[in-house]
Amino acid sequence: MAYHFNRSSSGPRASVVRYGSRAYTVAQFTDQNWNDKVDQSPAVGTPRRVDVPLKYAAQVFRRTGRKGSKIVILLAAGKQTKVLGIKKSQKAVEPLRILGAQTYVITVGKEQSSSDLSNVVDEPRDILQVVDSSKLPSMGATVAQQIQGRVGK
Repeated sequence: MAYHFNRSSSGPRASVVRYGSRAYTVAQFTDQNWNDKVDQSPAVGTPRRVDVPLKYAAQVFRRTGRKGSKIVILLAAGKQTKVLGIKKSQKAVEPLRILGAQTYVITVGKEQSSSDLSNVVDEPRDILQVVDSSKLPSMGATVAQQIQGRVGK
């Protein structure tokens, strides 16, 4: 999907972040072996916490200080884990909204409830459900075009 986005003259700026109870960068789009890093990243076996990647994304955007569009695409499979200390998604997305970031969600699987994530996006149409994960690769161009249309670039 990332390859289908328009790129700036200063080069593409994107990264893939894995998350569970913590978030970490798997690959940056400028990495030579980006696809390999993404394909070989281990599964996250910790509880699903949507607040973690939202907080991490805000930190990344603040750290880079880059101007321009800020887009977060959250792939979520299954329901968020209910654990003590977890931030509600509405509260967790506030730092991104302050930075002007737009958030989109792709839910994967039958288990996910879009109502769990409705506070993360501006509009219901910013949540896309994919029941069969094997269909994700073929949807990359379509999803990128939809998001670019919303962002206006």
